[in-house]
Amino acid sequence: MKMHALVWWGALTGILLGPMPLTAQKSEAGPGGIRRIGYLEPDSLAKLKKIYPKTAFMQKGTVEYAFNLYAIDTVGLVKGTLGFDQPDAGEIISLCKENNLDALMLTRLNFLYQKLHNYYQAEVELKLYDRQGNLISNPKCNTLHGKSYYPNPELFEVERDVLNCAIGKIAKDLKLKKKK
Repeated sequence: MKMHALVWWGALTGILLGPMPLTAQKSEAGPGGIRRIGYLEPDSLAKLKKIYPKTAFMQKGTVEYAFNLYAIDTVGLVKGTLGFDQPDAGEIISLCKENNLDALMLTRLNFLYQKLHNYYQAEVELKLYDRQGNLISNPKCNTLHGKSYYPNPELFEVERDVLNCAIGKIAKDLKLKKKK
């Protein structure tokens, strides 16, 4: 009998007070909700510029083009430094807030010289963090395995291919579709 009265009391309270707002909200950032991504320069940029001085310029164009295919607005280069292996979550949160970002991408890019063929291959690892500092995607790609070039490629082609591969994996992790 007491349970019956409790149910009626709850129903009456609900009718009188109206619907109550929910305190838990879905995060805007996360799979499907990410629209603004910033990125930092590769952690090994000084070394990369010795091999290919236009590395940062190529990364900017490739990253923005690749994310644009998935209707993601990239803010582009964000000023800041973070360690790639153990980035500080507080700094990620701060950079996202300061730059109005849904996510921040860290890049580790290496060029691998192929003596036999006299050209470079590339490998990249990307880490995408949401605005709360959580790792949401960590793709790795390289042109050494699965990518054949003939004739020998220009270095910008290798960099473009490896970044496009990794960004495609991020899009797959986030379940993004290419825009039409």
